[in-house]
Amino acid sequence: MISIVICTYNPDLKIFKRVIDAIGNQSDKNFEFIIIDNNSSFSISDLDFVKNSHAKVLREGIPGLTAARKRATIESSNDLIIFIDDDNVISSNYVENAKEIMSNNNQIAVISGLITPEYQSPPPSWVINFEEMLAIRKKNISELRLTNDFTYNYTFPIGAGMVIRKNIMESYFQEISNGKLLIEGRIANELTSGEDTDICFFAISKGYYIGISSLLKLTHIIPLFRVQIEYLLKLAPALLQSNYLINSKWKPVIGKNIFKDFDKSKLEVFIRLVYYSLVRTKSNQIKHKYFLKLLSLLNK
Repeated sequence: MISIVICTYNPDLKIFKRVIDAIGNQSDKNFEFIIIDNNSSFSISDLDFVKNSHAKVLREGIPGLTAARKRATIESSNDLIIFIDDDNVISSNYVENAKEIMSNNNQIAVISGLITPEYQSPPPSWVINFEEMLAIRKKNISELRLTNDFTYNYTFPIGAGMVIRKNIMESYFQEISNGKLLIEGRIANELTSGEDTDICFFAISKGYYIGISSLLKLTHIIPLFRVQIEYLLKLAPALLQSNYLINSKWKPVIGKNIFKDFDKSKLEVFIRLVYYSLVRTKSNQIKHKYFLKLLSLLNK
C-alpha cells in the first residue's frame, strides 16, 4: 500500500480541487489519502470536494512544510508516501507507476518525475531560465535514472510528487530530534527551503539510491505572481542561502562540497549566477536589482 499526502496552507480552491480530482482519478485506487492542513485560515475539511474525496484531514498547528511532513509520516499507515503539493496535478497512472518502481528496486529511497508547468498567464520569455527554481523538470530522461553520488545533480528528485519510503522519513526526523541540523522546509510566505535536497543526501548516506523517472508525470500550476520579477528577486537569493546551509551540513560528513559551484570562490559563484540568470533580459533595471541582491549575499 501507499499513502498520498498533500501538505497545504491556504490553497487556491480552484487549483486545489483539480489536485484532488486528479487523485480521485487514479488508475490504481488502492491508496490512503491524507491532507495535512498546516494551519490554514479556513477549514480544509469543510470543503465539499474534500469531503467527497474521503481524505483523512489532519490539522497541524506548527507552521512549515517540515512540521506538516513529520505529522504525515507519523500518521501514514503505509511503507511508501507520495508527497504532493497543493498545486500539483498528477497523471492518472502516478500511483500505479510509483508502486511498480519502488517495489522493483528496494534500494531506491526517493524518486520523483517529470514536472510540466501550466502557467495561469503567459510568462515573459526569460522565465524559461528560472524554471528549475520553480520546481519544473522538463528534461528528456530515460525511463529511470538513479544516483548515489554525494554531489548534487539533476538526477536528484524534486519535492513536488516525491515518492519516499516511510522508514527513510522516520529515520530522518529521528536524527533531527537527536541534534542533527534541521534544513527547514518552506514556511508560509518564506522562500528559503532545501529540505528535499537534505532528505536526498540523508538517503544516500544510508546506502540508498535516489532518482527520477519519466513514468511519473505531473503538472505544476503556476500563478502569475510567481513569474514576476519581484518574486524571483526574492526566490533566487533564498535558494542560494538554502544551498549554502545544506552544504555546510554535509561537507564535514562527505569531505567535499556537495554543490560543484561551491568549489569555486564566492566571487566566481556570484559571477556565474549573474551571467546565467538575468544576463539575457533586456531590462537594465532588472539586472541591477538582481545584482544588488546577490552582492548582499557575497558580502556576508
